[in-house]
Amino acid sequence: METESNEVSGSGYAPLDSLSATDQQVFSTYNAPPYVESGGSIPFVDIGGTYLVSGASFTPQVLQGLTHEQVAAALSDPISPVAKSIDGAANVITAAVCTSTQQQPAAVCGSAGVQAAAKSLG
Repeated sequence: METESNEVSGSGYAPLDSLSATDQQVFSTYNAPPYVESGGSIPFVDIGGTYLVSGASFTPQVLQGLTHEQVAAALSDPISPVAKSIDGAANVITAAVCTSTQQQPAAVCGSAGVQAAAKSLG
């Protein structure tokens, strides 16, 4: 769920979706120490109650100084730092989702990048 917009409202951002009581409990429990550094992080993603993504999944500095066009071009080069960072993070997140869906869809979950990333999951 997207709980805040990108529009400034007062000292924060305008609200969007509201969390259910269950989702709020998960968020309050796992988006705080000892699971994440103080203050919590965005994005916060609970994957099947088994895996947690809290904060950036790759170092944003890899994008520093690049235009949208340069990022898109770099994603086409599998050895570029941009592709390694973004595709690597996407593969780990996808591997976690595949774990919670019993490896479905098979075409995605069986891909080489996702299978390699699955080895890094605890």
